[in-house]
Amino acid sequence: RLSGAEAFALEAGGADWLLVAADRAVYLTDAHAPGVRIEPAECLDDTRPLFRVALDAAPARRLGSGDASASIASALDALTAGLVADGVGAAARVLERALDYAKLREQFGRPIGSFQAVQHLLVDMLQDVELARAAAYYALWAQDAALPAERARATALAKAFASEALPRVGATAIQVFGGI
Repeated sequence: RLSGAEAFALEAGGADWLLVAADRAVYLTDAHAPGVRIEPAECLDDTRPLFRVALDAAPARRLGSGDASASIASALDALTAGLVADGVGAAARVLERALDYAKLREQFGRPIGSFQAVQHLLVDMLQDVELARAAAYYALWAQDAALPAERARATALAKAFASEALPRVGATAIQVFGGI
């Protein structure tokens, strides 16, 4: 039986089964079992809903035997690298839309993309997207080809860079769109 809580569980609301990492092991529990409570959590991104999961003596079955810490770390690194790559794709799309807008929106009789200040914003966005993309590629490569220590470093690097660069792309896009 498991007890505990997780504040940020992606997509848990539609799950039939939950994998729970606890005490250096992985457990499987029925998401609809007694003692399992799944509630929506407040989130800015409606495309990837977050949930709070609370377990109160929920029935669970341990998967495998022995210390699963390395397997858990590997799975978390792979999931994190995938989420970073997803974020890079979203940021690249934001850049593309901002660039298209800068070509179409006119001010003082010419496209705003012809103004140096707007060009600087777009270049800053491009730099953030491409550097985050490189970090994501490294983290994704490391999932398949690197030793665990390098895999963990590559994933941490990609996550750290993306956590700063990708929101900056969104904030800069707001400036290009004129606050819209």
